[in-house]
This record gives sequence, C-alpha cells and structure tokens, in this order.
Amino acid sequence: EHESGRSRKVKLSRKRTSKTQKIIHDPTAKKVVWQLGMVFKDVKEFRQAVTKYAVRRRVQVEKWVNEPKKVRVRCKDGCPWLLFGCLDKTTNNFMIKTYNPKHTCNKTTRNYLCNAKFLSEAFRERITEQPNIRVFKLQEMIKKKFKLHVGKTTVRRARAKVLKDIMGDHIVEFGRILNYKDKLLRTNP
Repeated sequence: EHESGRSRKVKLSRKRTSKTQKIIHDPTAKKVVWQLGMVFKDVKEFRQAVTKYAVRRRVQVEKWVNEPKKVRVRCKDGCPWLLFGCLDKTTNNFMIKTYNPKHTCNKTTRNYLCNAKFLSEAFRERITEQPNIRVFKLQEMIKKKFKLHVGKTTVRRARAKVLKDIMGDHIVEFGRILNYKDKLLRTNP
C-alpha cells in the first residue's frame, strides 16, 4: 500500500514536467520545424504553419482530414511524411499527436497551397508600398523568394485582396457620402 502511493507521486511529477516543457509554435519564425507535442494557439494557426512549411520546403502536401478539431496532413506524392494535429482534451490546446518526418518526394515548382490568401499575407508590405505594382513583377518576386511558379490570376487576386483591405470597399464608402453631405450642411450651413 505504501509503495503504490509512491508510484502515484512519480506519475504526478512526470505530468508536471511534461507541462513545463511544452513546445509552443512561434508563428513569426521563418522556418517551420515540426516536433511531436508542439502546441498551437488554434487550428487556424496550425493550418497556416502547414502552408508555410509546404511553400518553403516546396513539397506538395494535402490536408487529408481537415476539420475544426483535427487536421491530418500527408504528402501527395505517396512518400511516408505524415502530420496529425488535434485538440487535446486535457489541456484544450491544438497539438501535434503524430509526426513522421521522412520525405522521399522531389521538390516541386508549383504548389496549390501558395494561393492568393498566402501571397497576400506574404507580400502585404510590398503591395502596400507599391499599390500599382505589375503582376509580372510580383510573379518574379514570388519566384525569387519561394522558387515557385504562380499563375497571373492568383497574383492578381492576392494584390486585389491587399488593396481591398487597405482602401476598403468602394460601395460601402460611396454609400456613406450622403451622411458626409448631411454632416457638412449641419456644421457649416
């Protein structure tokens, strides 16, 4: 009876050490390094990390199971690389549960995860500085930075997304012009 009490204490102390040593994902890091037990803020941050990894490593991965509480990512070319993250019920964190780091596939020059949403986040600063930047110039920058080919339509969508975020929606803004007129007439008849 006395010995079983000690084993319980050992189990509790192990749990405490595992909580203090959890690996938290840094979304600002340039390179994504996966580790078993890595913790993410939420599923959205995990998906962004997967996209960032796939684009930087130039590998074709697919979100095989893509649900709000679990995401399973595998390599498209049939290589054994696998990543599974889900919501941990005890800590309520999104965490990597399964990870096989071996890639046997070749690098690619096209990646469907390098979409307009990813590009608008990656090149937001540049498009903000140069709102009239040409599509082919952006394509060259993408090719130089990520060594990937992206179509003109995708680049146009990315640029339009950033410009819409900066300038706002024109229809909504023009709808407010009558309110502005009324305010001017009230303050300066």
